[in-house]
Amino acid sequence: MPESRWDASGILERHKAFWNMEDVEKPLLRITRYRRTGFGQPRSSMRLPLADGTMAQDDVFYLEPEVLSPEVLSPMDERPSAVPATSGDVIPVLAPYTKVPWMEAIIGCPIRVSLQSSSMWSEPALGADWYRDYRPLKLNDGWVKKLLEFTEYLSANSRGGYQVPNTLMRGPSDMVDALIGEENLCLGIYEHPNEFHELMMLCADVFIEIANAQLDRISSFNEGYCNLFGIWAQGSSIRTQDDASALVSPVDYKEFMLPSQEYIASNFGYYTIHLHSNSLHVVDSVINSTINAVQVSIDPQPYGPSVPELIPIFVKMQEKKPILIEGPMTQWEFDKLLGTLSPKGLYVWAMIESEDDRERRKSYS
Repeated sequence: MPESRWDASGILERHKAFWNMEDVEKPLLRITRYRRTGFGQPRSSMRLPLADGTMAQDDVFYLEPEVLSPEVLSPMDERPSAVPATSGDVIPVLAPYTKVPWMEAIIGCPIRVSLQSSSMWSEPALGADWYRDYRPLKLNDGWVKKLLEFTEYLSANSRGGYQVPNTLMRGPSDMVDALIGEENLCLGIYEHPNEFHELMMLCADVFIEIANAQLDRISSFNEGYCNLFGIWAQGSSIRTQDDASALVSPVDYKEFMLPSQEYIASNFGYYTIHLHSNSLHVVDSVINSTINAVQVSIDPQPYGPSVPELIPIFVKMQEKKPILIEGPMTQWEFDKLLGTLSPKGLYVWAMIESEDDRERRKSYS
């Protein structure tokens, strides 16, 4: 992908305008349309090609880094079942295989796979005595090396067809959640607050180390990098998340989780945090922090607030930060969203679904 192609299209200037929240005529857009079939149907089993050329056969098993190879495991398999309608406002990106919970694996959590449910998840590496056992935080060098192998492979083989961002990296709160489990996280905030703070910061240090190790293996593009959403920035650009924020109150989030995110943000040029529409109780803390931008994944109906219910929150967010909105919505909801929000500092990935498809999905829930 020659740099002149993007220079000529003006996309890089539009991405700069997004980060700077400059006045623009339209937001950054990506539109996809889900196929009408599949709602409520069992998910097809995951195909997992292994480094030795065979396919994984056992339904549930523990995953080790040496069985994975970027040469045989194509990240293209991860792309959603959607037909692109508009993608001209973002740059194509391809990240190291995002099904793997890389950060959890790197900090020592066992990783399990279920082919039938097409999922991977981590198991806690520490137990109820975590506050005695977490020092030093032990990293799994095999998983570190494997992530960097994937990064180097994608970077070396892009041939200008895509940009390589950092992989999906779960943030410190999610790393702590993975290490000690949800119950110990909730209790630990109150029973061992000092140790909890220290563990969060240790995980933040690992996050920074692994993010930089990937950036060192990715070629810059016009003196900048793309994040996982395909938005370019003139400098380092990293995505994080705080899904574990759903477990705590806004007060506890601000005291125990946000400081580690602001610490990470201070180490990178552009820092975007991912939240779910079901967990926007922490928005006030986030938009008043040093984090650069907020991405919200809309949880599909009937599992989360509707788009009209979310719009007032998005309006408040836009007063402080660039926002990225992604998820399923009807054409009417999409039109309502664009008609209400300012195009300034706005990115929308609308996954358009028909009213019939939504009702069909609701009936299976």
